[in-house]
Formats: sequence, C-alpha cells, structure tokens
Amino acid sequence: GAGGGCCDCARLAPLARRLPRFVRADPLLSFTLLGVAAGVSLGAALRAGDPSDETIELVGFLGELMLRSLKMVVAPLIAGSIVTGVTNLSSSGAGMGTLVWATLSFYALSTGAAVALGCACVALLRPGVGRSLPSEGCDRADDAVAEHAAEAAAAA
Repeated sequence: GAGGGCCDCARLAPLARRLPRFVRADPLLSFTLLGVAAGVSLGAALRAGDPSDETIELVGFLGELMLRSLKMVVAPLIAGSIVTGVTNLSSSGAGMGTLVWATLSFYALSTGAAVALGCACVALLRPGVGRSLPSEGCDRADDAVAEHAAEAAAAA
C-alpha cells in the first residue's frame, strides 16, 4: 500500500466488516475450527469413496509426517514458554523459588492429567480393535532376522 505495508488496508476493510463478529474477535479459533471441519469432511469423503490401499498409505504417510513434526516442535516450545513466562513474571529473587515450583508443579499435574485422560480414552474407545494389519512382508522380515541371528550365533 501507500504506507509501505504489505497490503492495502483500505481495500480490505470492507471485507473485514462483512465477517461475522466471532471471526473478527478470535480469527485463530475460527480458522482452527474451519480447518477441523474441513479435515473431518475430507476424511468422510475419502472413506465413503472406498480408497485404494495406495491412497490410504499416502494419506497415512502425510498424517504421520505432520504428527511427528508437531511432536518435534511441542516439547521445546512448552519448555521455552515456561522459562520465558517464569522469568518475565518477576525479576526479584524473593518469590522466584515459590513461583518456579508452582509453575513446574502445575505443568507436571496438567501433563499427568492429559496422560490419564488419553489412557482412559484408549481404554473406553479401544481404537484399532476389530482391525487387522496386513501381514505380507512381515514373514520375510522375520525370516531375515532369524537368518541374521543364526549367522551371528555361528560366527561366535
């Protein structure tokens, strides 16, 4: 725009006014919910379309890649947020010990509650029960491991 910014705000203002109030108030939540709805819709459409094994494997690979990326980012992000938050709350040394212990205790308790909730959901919902994994290739892998173990035993 004219002010050297990245967009022309005057041109986008009418569009922003047409958005519902809740989207303007909290766009991150709105777009997160939109993404969840889109994912559920896409998943239902793919499942109804009777996808091939190759399609299932491709979608599964992308999902696994995303989950592993999230796992890689979450722990350092949480640790950094806790350290930054505690150090920014108070720079005086008088109450820092109590604040640090309270923060770490809350983190430990909330993590424990999340683990307990996850275990309870798995126990109640029992994901994967009634499904079987294809075993082709597993027998060859077992044979290769047994052959390698026999060679190692013979060499010793």
